[in-house]
Amino acid sequence: MTRHQNNFDFVRLLAATLVLVSHHFAIHGLPEPALLGASWGGISVQVFFTISGYLIAESWFRDPSFTRFLWRRVLRIWPGLVVMVMFTVLVLGPLASSWHMADYFTSPQTWAYLKALKVFALGGPLPGVFEGMPQDAVVNASLWTLPVEVRWYLILAVLGAIGLLRRSYTLPVVLMGLVIYIQTQWAPGERQDTMVLGQFFLIGAVLNRTQQIWIPRAAWLMPAAVFTGVILAFCEAFSWAQLLTVSAVAVGVGRTATPYLSRFGRYGDFSYGVYIYAFPIQQAVTQWIGHDAEWKFWLGLALSLGVTYAMAVLSWHFIEKRALSFKPASRTQTASFL
Repeated sequence: MTRHQNNFDFVRLLAATLVLVSHHFAIHGLPEPALLGASWGGISVQVFFTISGYLIAESWFRDPSFTRFLWRRVLRIWPGLVVMVMFTVLVLGPLASSWHMADYFTSPQTWAYLKALKVFALGGPLPGVFEGMPQDAVVNASLWTLPVEVRWYLILAVLGAIGLLRRSYTLPVVLMGLVIYIQTQWAPGERQDTMVLGQFFLIGAVLNRTQQIWIPRAAWLMPAAVFTGVILAFCEAFSWAQLLTVSAVAVGVGRTATPYLSRFGRYGDFSYGVYIYAFPIQQAVTQWIGHDAEWKFWLGLALSLGVTYAMAVLSWHFIEKRALSFKPASRTQTASFL
């Protein structure tokens, strides 16, 4: 499966854009629009994790090498992240800070932000940056999902390295155990962390490994899953509704090849850049134009979309794409979008 034989590029870019739109409400001090009991941003993150599980499982089974698998993941996550963090600290931070530039650059807090480069210690404030905003001093509210995703890369790689993925029942059993635990033990409204988002990653991986079962029946299985999910949402069984609906839509729409949509990524895969750049750009735009009128909301959204997409395009062509050219060769050629 090559990137022009599916709609995954389009679905991921749409999800990244919906995260931006959802966050824009929060940045203006407004409630985020909701769907199936979660914000648009929350649902979009679930879409990301479902697609990630589907494609990352594909990557492992095409080339089940622990070191090559991890190196591909490093090349996909870190180069773009490093440049984004440096841009935030060295360019956006001093421009948005209420501190004098000399004080900003001599503050230990400024350089502590570079912990974000470790992925597992992301975020934190920057001195004087975005203070007094509705999202007070929050520099990048999107980055918390990256360590969660990296943990699931590692879990999948370890399961594969010790041979458990050779058994067809391993991923379904892990998924069932995790879902049962969350549905019986997890407190409603608790933050979506490694365990909760892991459900979506695993269901994506399971759908990848069971394609021969469900693809011939996809024409009725996917609509049935969505219909059931909507019914569950009306019954306020939101966690089940999200699992069924998000997984069905993300993979069902993503793996098909729709005219025009399947060519959406021919100029590049901009979804990661949109996701990691959006929030600090939105905060900066909102700080600049204000958030005390409706027209400022819509102007800020338009400007944020334009600047974020521009940064994502630059990130892809000058950083991410070039980094991915160093991907190790595999025994069977890995699809270009993995």
